[in-house]
Amino acid sequence: MNWGLLIEGILAALLLVTIAYASILNTKLSVLRDAKDEMEALIKEFAEAADLANRGVSELKERALVSGTELEQQVKQANENLEKARSLTDELSYLVERGESLAGRLDQGISANRAPKSAGSGSKAASLTKGSRGARGAVQTAGRTAARETDPDDPESGAKSALLKSLESLR
Repeated sequence: MNWGLLIEGILAALLLVTIAYASILNTKLSVLRDAKDEMEALIKEFAEAADLANRGVSELKERALVSGTELEQQVKQANENLEKARSLTDELSYLVERGESLAGRLDQGISANRAPKSAGSGSKAASLTKGSRGARGAVQTAGRTAARETDPDDPESGAKSALLKSLESLR
C-alpha cells in the first residue's frame, strides 16, 4: 500500500470536516451578528427611555421644590396672620373688659343716684342705664367691626378707629 496516498486521503477527509465545521461556524456567527444589531437597537431604545425618565425626575424635583417654597411662604404668611389676629383678639378683649368695667361703674353710679331721687327722675336714670348697656354693646360691636376691618399694614388703627366711632356715636 502506498503511504502517500493514505496520508493524502486522511488529509482530504480532515479538510472536508474542517470545511463543514467552518460552514456551521459561519452560520452561527451570522445569527450572532443579526442578534447584535437587534441588541444595539434595544440598547438605544433603553438609553432613550432612561434619558426621558431622568428628565421627568428632574422636572418633578423642580416642581416639588417650587411647590414646597410656595407652601412654606403660605404657611409663614398664615402664621403671621394668626399672630396678628391673636394680638388683636387680646387687645379687643382688654378693651371690652375696660368697657364692661366702665359700664359697671356707670350702673353703680346710676343705681346710687336713683335711690335718693324722686320718682320723676326715674325715667332719666332708666335712660342712663340703657345708655350704659348701649355703651357695652357699642364696645362689643366696635370690637367685632375692628376685627373685620383690620388694616394689614397697621392692625391697631382699624380697631382704634372703630372703637372711637362707636364711642362718639354714644355721645
